[in-house]
Amino acid sequence: MINPGTNIPRHITQLTGITNGMVKHAPYFEEVAQTIHAMLQGTILWRTMLILICLF
Repeated sequence: MINPGTNIPRHITQLTGITNGMVKHAPYFEEVAQTIHAMLQGTILWRTMLILICLF
């Protein structure tokens, strides 16, 4: 899990089942970005995720 740094809206919790309590002690994206990049570098998934992150 990644801590979004903001409260998760109720409708998102209803949709995903992810609560504020579940991400409260999770790392922020900035803390794990390099690790994620290293794991996914060169894969199609990485390119797809990069596009989605840029669009978000």
